[in-house]
Amino acid sequence: MNNNSVEFKTAARFVWAPNDTTNNAILSTRCYFQYRCTGKGFKFRMVINEEVSSWVIVASTSINYIWSHVYKDNDFGFNEEVKTFPNQRNYTIKFQFEPLSSSGTVCVKDINVLLEVLDGMPALPR
Repeated sequence: MNNNSVEFKTAARFVWAPNDTTNNAILSTRCYFQYRCTGKGFKFRMVINEEVSSWVIVASTSINYIWSHVYKDNDFGFNEEVKTFPNQRNYTIKFQFEPLSSSGTVCVKDINVLLEVLDGMPALPR
């Protein structure tokens, strides 16, 4: 990405379809990725079912691919109600990136997502 007229371009999109549509939720999220970046760095955010998180700034630059930190859901500013999205038929998770300067470029790859989810609970025996 290096077009300064583009804000938050989607680099990856994942979909989780729960088995039980009446008892499910995303309990927590973690993500990390490889990036290379010129300019002043970049910012990225997650969008879950079109609910936009706060963006996170990555200020380091590199001409070679390097691994990011592991980012947790509290890094994105989702409040508890938005974070869990209970009882959805599916969850679409997008990762979006944007250079901090118009002369900067951002390349990302190997985006890894770890979700802790609730997908139905069997009834406990009596």
